[in-house]
Amino acid sequence: MQTSFQLSARRGVAGMMLAALLAASGAQAAVSTGTLSVPRLSHQASVLADGRVLITGGEVSASTAPYSSVDMYDPAMGLFVPTSPMLQARAEHGAVTLADGRVLVVGGTIANSPSLLGTASAEIFDPATGQWTATGSMAVARARVLAQRLPDGRVFVISKDNTGAPAYAEVYDPQTGTFTPTGNQLVLTTLHGVVVLADGRVLKVGGVGNVGSGTTYLKRAEIWDPATNLWTATGDMNVARSEIKPVLLADGRVLVAGGRSSSSLASAEIYDPATGRFSAAPAMPEWVDPVNYVVTLPGGDVMLSGSFNNGLLRYNAQAGNWSVAGPKRLRVREGTATVLHDGSLLLAGGTEQLNASSFAELFEPTCQTRILEASPGSINLPSEGGSASLTVTGAPGCHFEVAGLPSWLQGGAPNPQVIQPDGTAAVGFATTGSNTTVTPLSASFTVGNIRVPVTQAASTSCTSQPTLSGTFSYSAAATSGTLNVNASDRCPWTLQGGMPAWFTISGPSSGVGNAVLNYSVATNTGAARSGGIAVSAQGIGNSYTLTQSAPGNCTTAPVLTPINVSLSSVGGSTTINVSAPSTCTWIASVPAWATLTSANSGNGNGSFTFSVPASTGARSASGSVQGPGVASTFNVSQAPGGTNCTPPTTQPINSGVTVNGNLQANTCSYGLRGSGYYTDRYSFTATPGNKVSIALSASAFDTYVYLLDPTGKQIAYNDDSGGSTNSRIPATSGTFTLPAGTAGSYSIQVTSYGNGNTGPYSLNLTVTP
Repeated sequence: MQTSFQLSARRGVAGMMLAALLAASGAQAAVSTGTLSVPRLSHQASVLADGRVLITGGEVSASTAPYSSVDMYDPAMGLFVPTSPMLQARAEHGAVTLADGRVLVVGGTIANSPSLLGTASAEIFDPATGQWTATGSMAVARARVLAQRLPDGRVFVISKDNTGAPAYAEVYDPQTGTFTPTGNQLVLTTLHGVVVLADGRVLKVGGVGNVGSGTTYLKRAEIWDPATNLWTATGDMNVARSEIKPVLLADGRVLVAGGRSSSSLASAEIYDPATGRFSAAPAMPEWVDPVNYVVTLPGGDVMLSGSFNNGLLRYNAQAGNWSVAGPKRLRVREGTATVLHDGSLLLAGGTEQLNASSFAELFEPTCQTRILEASPGSINLPSEGGSASLTVTGAPGCHFEVAGLPSWLQGGAPNPQVIQPDGTAAVGFATTGSNTTVTPLSASFTVGNIRVPVTQAASTSCTSQPTLSGTFSYSAAATSGTLNVNASDRCPWTLQGGMPAWFTISGPSSGVGNAVLNYSVATNTGAARSGGIAVSAQGIGNSYTLTQSAPGNCTTAPVLTPINVSLSSVGGSTTINVSAPSTCTWIASVPAWATLTSANSGNGNGSFTFSVPASTGARSASGSVQGPGVASTFNVSQAPGGTNCTPPTTQPINSGVTVNGNLQANTCSYGLRGSGYYTDRYSFTATPGNKVSIALSASAFDTYVYLLDPTGKQIAYNDDSGGSTNSRIPATSGTFTLPAGTAGSYSIQVTSYGNGNTGPYSLNLTVTP
């Protein structure tokens, strides 16, 4: 279950406002460059004295082992080349280029499973030899690290979350190769921002921490002074914020923008070390949460972007305002941004979803305000295919990229492309073949940040409209049949119209000339329904309405025999008998790991059969038989293979008595929550109409509780309505009235929200007439 302050990044999506600003700005987009040797996120990038960039460590995802591998990016070649690996695999580490040109790598995550594990080790890369050597270790292991170089050449290292972290930071001295602890921070925080001030002091701002009544977003700021090695408080921010990256401006002040408080933030503020106070700054064009990276460009401006935000935002330090610099190619988080010696911005790796990318791109800040135009503004191609060209105008020397071409169109030159000295560039395109479909092909692609529509005309092979003939109205029972497509000999037709899910065509949905279509209609257990089918060619066609009548009424729910099916680990086949009124149309469904081997529907009395394959683990689930307004369930369980475990016995529980139990690992205990969820069972005697309340609590795991009637049918369940991660039936307060049915032994299943959880718990039951 997620909590308000979970460390994993929240997916932010740039809104329509930012998209409109990007389109209106004329800003040029980033262009692709070489590809990382492996997909990376949570890695680090360090600029060397010769302009190359050292890319260290990282991981594919938060659940995989970190890398020891290293890439070297050469701006002159636009390529990433693997170089000597680190001595220790690590991700979310600190990496700092030292004053002598070597690179210090310190701390980081060395394992993600079964739990996060950090390291205290550090090592140094020497560009002169291309080799790594170990240096002194920190006093304590740190899994997530922030590291920055101080003006005196030493390196300041601090954890960026407080999980298992000490209250002190550490300072590395390259002269001695040792780390020295600082004094303790005033408040231990997570997801804070850190920046080195011009005078060598270190400012820590915001984050999440325990202050007063509990964990909260913080406005607080404090400063570490290297002269005293102590932390002291300074002025608070105007807005509490976390997941931020403060940046030092050329005048010595500090810009803090975006992040998260009770919501995502677009606001910004500036800290003045001379007064020790924060003052409001102009807000960004769009919220940025979390801030993925902030870099200072040559000339003092600041470039900022967020996780899953498409835009690059630029802060003009002299004017004190924001602008949209341009779009990135990928909306990533946990990537790196590095300012190269020529002022370009290298964006490398990161992730758009769960797994990392090996993609890298370059953004040219000097081209930001140079408008890019393309003429003509659209491309129209004949159905037999052909070629076309665009003339792109812009600032000489600025690069652009053609991206998003449809599969039926290819470009004539490799990316990226460059504006020539005369301010233009010619871009050619050609179709991959003729359009043999009956509709025009339409798409769009981008040239820089310009969207260009493209169309290829439809085929001219059809002499008349295609039609369908056959039956289009059906009874409630499942059926099958054929429809005829009537079309001219060379006319390529396509089925369209969004056919309903209960009507399926087997075989191709397109063809040329006359054809026969095989269809099947599913059983209708609900109200009368309708849908559509259409056949189209050459942009014209005919639509038809499909209808299916409602089934006969079910005055009572179907009675199933048996309702509890237990199978051995080798699997087997089982038949369920259905007793229902003759007018009742019903349909059966089985667990996902079972397979129906007979018809799954019927009218009145009948049966259905399903099979279950062999399994090495225990599993259980429910199936159902449904008719209009009624439903009955049955339970299927399968014992594990190759184990000697014994299902736990069902324990009695009395009203008003609290039972203290212990949920233990037992693969034979799985219940309604499914495989992997250990389950204890309790029973009590009650009568329909009785009022019950069930309270389940535990501190060792997030609880989950089910209530079943005497037939084994689930009638209630709950996850977190008992306060915190505890469970209660009914939710919050009051009592649950047992529904109509048969008096007898009701059962309670005690389990967990998370897979594989165990630990002690307390269960309380109250039953009243």
